[in-house]
Amino acid sequence: MRSITWVLLVGLSLATTSAREPARRVVEVSTTAELIDALREPLRDVTVHLAPGEYVLPPTAGVDHVRTCEGDSIRVPVTTGLIVSGSHVSIRGDAGAITEIVTDANYRIYFKACTDCAVENLRVRGTPADSVADANDAAIVVARGSVRITNCSIEASGAASARLLSPQGGDAICARDGAQLTVEYSELGGSSWGIVLQKGTRALIRNNEIGANGGGGLLAMCDASATIERNHIGGSECGIRATDSSVLNARANIIESVPGTGISVDAHRGPEASVAIRDNVIYRCNLPGIRVTSPGRVSGNLLVENAQKDGTVSVLDVSEGVVVRGNTLYRNRTSDGREDGSNEVFRRAHRKWTQTYRNTPVGVDGAHRFYQSAFLTRYGRWLY
Repeated sequence: MRSITWVLLVGLSLATTSAREPARRVVEVSTTAELIDALREPLRDVTVHLAPGEYVLPPTAGVDHVRTCEGDSIRVPVTTGLIVSGSHVSIRGDAGAITEIVTDANYRIYFKACTDCAVENLRVRGTPADSVADANDAAIVVARGSVRITNCSIEASGAASARLLSPQGGDAICARDGAQLTVEYSELGGSSWGIVLQKGTRALIRNNEIGANGGGGLLAMCDASATIERNHIGGSECGIRATDSSVLNARANIIESVPGTGISVDAHRGPEASVAIRDNVIYRCNLPGIRVTSPGRVSGNLLVENAQKDGTVSVLDVSEGVVVRGNTLYRNRTSDGREDGSNEVFRRAHRKWTQTYRNTPVGVDGAHRFYQSAFLTRYGRWLY
């Protein structure tokens, strides 16, 4: 599931932080019953280590309290696979073999007010038998607390939701209620949305492969704040969307092969969002490649070979007050068949982008499967 280089990079990252972590008790599990028993009560300073294999979890019925964007609390009947709570709790699979959690619960893994918790080296999948309105079904749900997700493969297998601002049923990850979320070096797909952030969530999303999601790659809403760096997002209805007073900092992402807009920011309801969109590649998406109707800055982006389906739409669609500087447009096709951009201008911008990011996961010398992206295949080594 990962190259040797990829695993070594993750291991080095974990090793550099281990000295700062408190001493942990390690609980070894190898069966579903042992896993359920290990997490039956809130834990503190514990690592639950799963032996390689498949853990099929029966859904457990319960009630969750979900806040709306307006702040109202709703009691929602849900089913859960695992509930993880407490502090400094890590759920860890084997980095060298497949460790898989499978369940048809609405919340496959539910981090409930879990502080400084983590899930690492796991594959999580399953399709809820019944999607519950307002529950925000997801493979991993994080409510309050702080959670880091590293080196995981997550597939919610939910049907694509047409209700983009009410994404029930089948997200890979959903964080809410003021949670602090970090997602790194993971693959998210087969979901409604790859990641949904809402209700005051603060998130760092970097170095991930996010693809084949019916709704889109990432949605920030209801006063969420997200830093999104060096991700490869493709094969979804849209790339990144922010709305409802959210704060979005998107930098050096490759967004490609999206039938909708690459990055879209709007104040669909409530106060305006705030954005900084810098050094992203928007490749072969539908126009506009970037759409911003809230205050912010759009700079240094490469918009390449995007196509307009209908009507007259700009490659960059921004409202007054948005600072637009140093973006490069190349071979974007309008409805009348015209293409924009200068070959020499694109070469200079491409050289700068490639030199800046070539040794990161999105670069031509990155260790991840990003190198299989259509943009990097077409242009990745063009200058070298």
